[in-house]
Amino acid sequence: MKKMIISSILATTLLSIGAPTMQVFAAENDEVVNQVTYENDENIIKIDSILTAEDLNYLEGVGITEEEAINILNTPDTGITLDNGIAYDKEGNLYTDNSEMAARGKFSSMVKVIRKSYNKFPKSVKAVLSLNALDKALSVLDTFTGKIEDGLTIGLELVGFSGGVARVYAKLILAVV
Repeated sequence: MKKMIISSILATTLLSIGAPTMQVFAAENDEVVNQVTYENDENIIKIDSILTAEDLNYLEGVGITEEEAINILNTPDTGITLDNGIAYDKEGNLYTDNSEMAARGKFSSMVKVIRKSYNKFPKSVKAVLSLNALDKALSVLDTFTGKIEDGLTIGLELVGFSGGVARVYAKLILAVV
């Protein structure tokens, strides 16, 4: 009984000290460096990914400068949307590639197209994203509903990239496709 009371007091003390400390470190790392906007003739597109200093350091480590990252984020979306994994183009027609059927099989057509394009990815992407990691990221797209950029960003976040880095890589990947 005495050991249980001592253990409880010790655990409570450690948690009361540790929890505020973790919040302080999290607040330090969330320093916003850039908030990117892209102005188009028709509308203004705000990029929902905000690059932190940590994101920029990571991207520079793989050969992508801050200016290149901002340019990548400013590229317009593809206009491809997914509805439960089925791809539609800007006009709402089923998305088809010359070599792929729009019908779903084991994987959606967009997953197949992106996977086949892996060898065309920029070296900076292939250096940090293996084919297995790409498959894991693409597994999100099979049941995703929304813009393909958002689905791929979420998939890349699941693989372990931060939000800003995942968005940059998603835009790079979709530019090749």
